[in-house]
Amino acid sequence: MRFDEGDYVAGHVITRLVGPRGAGELIYDAQARDGSDVSIVVSGVPRGQRDERARFRRGARIRAAADHPGLLPVRGYGEHAGAPFLVTDPYPRETLADLLDGEPIPADETLPMLASAAEALDLCHGLGLTHQNLSDESLLLDGDRLVLDGFGLTTASPNRIWGSVAIGDHYATPEEMRGEPLESAGNVYSLAAVLVHVLTGSPPYEGEQVTLTYAHLAEPPPRPSEGAPQLGHAIDGVIAWGMDKEPSRRPPSAAALLQAAADALGVAMPASRAGVVVVPRRAAARARDGDGRPGASRRRWLTPAAVSAVAVICAAAAGGFVTGSIAKPFGGEPATAPERRSDARLIGRLDERRGQLRAQLADARLPQQQSMAAAELASSYRDAARTARSPAIGAVAHAASSAYGELAGAAEAGSAARFADASEAVRRAEERLAAVTARSANLQDERK
Repeated sequence: MRFDEGDYVAGHVITRLVGPRGAGELIYDAQARDGSDVSIVVSGVPRGQRDERARFRRGARIRAAADHPGLLPVRGYGEHAGAPFLVTDPYPRETLADLLDGEPIPADETLPMLASAAEALDLCHGLGLTHQNLSDESLLLDGDRLVLDGFGLTTASPNRIWGSVAIGDHYATPEEMRGEPLESAGNVYSLAAVLVHVLTGSPPYEGEQVTLTYAHLAEPPPRPSEGAPQLGHAIDGVIAWGMDKEPSRRPPSAAALLQAAADALGVAMPASRAGVVVVPRRAAARARDGDGRPGASRRRWLTPAAVSAVAVICAAAAGGFVTGSIAKPFGGEPATAPERRSDARLIGRLDERRGQLRAQLADARLPQQQSMAAAELASSYRDAARTARSPAIGAVAHAASSAYGELAGAAEAGSAARFADASEAVRRAEERLAAVTARSANLQDERK
């Protein structure tokens, strides 16, 4: 459905066609009754798809009531001549796709820009909405941040809508290609794919439609450090977590994925812009093996002083590692009593095991011994991430697993520089774990 200049749409006067965007949508500049500038985004869904139009209306009602700085504000919605439309604040002219030109965007720019959009995505998931076309073109550049467009957010659907074809898409999910519903975990997968693109300058998989489809279904997740060594190996584990083929093993939220990436890359993230972020309970906090791979060569042994430094870091972090009530991440609701008890037992087992392994790491003098102890620590944290009931514990345990995996690889390769970087990543991960559990203990004390 196309409009002409001067047409009236629900009392708004069309001033000009901006152009197509996304999966068949058309964007128009328009003027509201009060003289303010707005945009009208018209759906590309065929007129005969009544179920899709009804679902659009349900999602639009929810979307219009949602308020977050990472969402493009929706002023109204409706249908005109059988075509669904949204009325939004003026549509930003640039998208993340416009910033990508075959070159990576530095991590310290990328992650803070994505923070608000990730929070908004989690908020929408909590409201029962998923984004049907999450990609570099649906992330709109609004000043110094990226915001979600309003049109792709709808209630759950078995497949992408508005004319989008999942096959051959750089950001499509394995479950879409298997004909399964696209839910919040699928958006996390797509966001991880976007993250690969902005960090490396290339999408996670490339090729013709058949090649892309096979890659999303069966190829291992990409390892960004292979094309961009400066990123370090820890980010490989984060991407492997985010792009796991099994939805239940992905991060519990978009914000958890982004924070894990920030920890891996040493990037400071901005404070939440909207307070509490709703984290969908249906997304299980499960992580897969994303450890750094040990190098093939062994040039020199790491010094005992270097190993001792790691032991000191771990011991200092352990001082703040306490059991108790585990909170949901990012200021959310406290965990339920069964979840708290389950995670308290998990923490107790992990604390005992890692105490033994840290002692082995501190006493190790051969690179093989150092590597084995660090790899065992990575495995212990990975198991904790897989079984944690709290998304917060799952996220920070996965970050620690990736850091210790990189430490194991550095020891095996005999690389002092890699070992130092991995030691710093271990310190950050342990500090975040201590902070999450300490915050939980404080919350429990306040309730007593």
